[in-house]
Amino acid sequence: VLMTANFQGNVEENLSVLKELQPDRPFMVAEFWTGWFDHWLADIHATWNPTNFADTLEEILQYNSSVNMYMFIGGTSFGFMAGANTLDIWPNYGPDVSSYDYDAVLTEAGDYTEKYTLAKEVLARYNPLEGTVEHPEPPAQRSKVAYPTTPVTHSLDLSTLLSQHLSIETEDGPVSMELLPINDDSGQAHGYIVYSTIVYLAAPNATLMIKGHVRDMAQVLVNGQVITKPYSNPLDISKFGFWDGLDKELTLPGDDAVAEVTILVENLARVNYGTPDKYNQKKGLWEGPVLIDDLQINSWIMYPLEFKADMVNSLTGWMEFSGSLTTPAVYRATLDISDTPQDTWLDMRAWNKGVVFINGFNLGRYWHVGPTKTLYLPAPLLQQGTNEVVVFEQYTAASEIVFSDVPILS
Repeated sequence: VLMTANFQGNVEENLSVLKELQPDRPFMVAEFWTGWFDHWLADIHATWNPTNFADTLEEILQYNSSVNMYMFIGGTSFGFMAGANTLDIWPNYGPDVSSYDYDAVLTEAGDYTEKYTLAKEVLARYNPLEGTVEHPEPPAQRSKVAYPTTPVTHSLDLSTLLSQHLSIETEDGPVSMELLPINDDSGQAHGYIVYSTIVYLAAPNATLMIKGHVRDMAQVLVNGQVITKPYSNPLDISKFGFWDGLDKELTLPGDDAVAEVTILVENLARVNYGTPDKYNQKKGLWEGPVLIDDLQINSWIMYPLEFKADMVNSLTGWMEFSGSLTTPAVYRATLDISDTPQDTWLDMRAWNKGVVFINGFNLGRYWHVGPTKTLYLPAPLLQQGTNEVVVFEQYTAASEIVFSDVPILS
């Protein structure tokens, strides 16, 4: 087995360890980190100075080491496929943004960067065939366009959305996504899950407690009215409805009558790196019972919101848009393209939190907290003619879809 190294700096230290462990084997840097990825709630987009990158690459080559750049080209974690890390410090869990631009040698859209130019220069100095073999011309960059802003035309409220979904009843308390009897009994992997129950609420208030943690974020509605507030500051992460809150309570309005209590839980991302003990990743409500005024609630109707393309494309019951609804809801707009489609970005700064679909394809998550504010939309996902833009917004919708010809990553 050939041992290799992963690092961004400290070349001498890392390769000296390799030399000590396997003195008669060649050097190999399996992951030379050209940048880094972003977590939601980070202050800025992670970057690495191009000159420092080039100097480090040269130092690696001075050791006659093979090297693989991670990443050479940035990418996109489309859909719900962005990963996460467990953290040893607050907030203990770091879900990744949909953009995997990584400040790489080539951008998320495949464009050249200063790092690309510097990498070519460094590699040329260590290429024994430099000047002997002719280099091909690099591919031309794809053109980018900011399409005209398009208005939101229709909306679909949460109850209408749920009425078109599979529902699963339980009398044994809420079940995690993974244990739902769907997808050939493999459960639900990604998206959202809704738990709904009919329960008596005392006047003027009742107390809802979710034992354990929420995995990963929760919104609560009473008779269709949202009770919880969206994220506003870092202290929220340890409060009710967020992943770092333990055994947290929420006050519900009551009037000595039965009411519908609905809990929408979002699976923000699954951990894709760490030690085995960090991979117990059930999502939804499962760590403990749900109590209302100390009474354990076992009867629930559960709705797996996977947002697969066939479901998104078949939604019915749309109403003419007249402003943002007061509940999580789906919104629709259309983009008409007369020429050959080109790459673009959706500028979601006026929205709050949710997911965007283009012609049924899940582009990924947006969240106003950033750091990234745009979603990359490559031309192959668009078509000449009419394109449908569908947004599932959890809080407050904007009245239009804005496009950009550049990304806003920080």
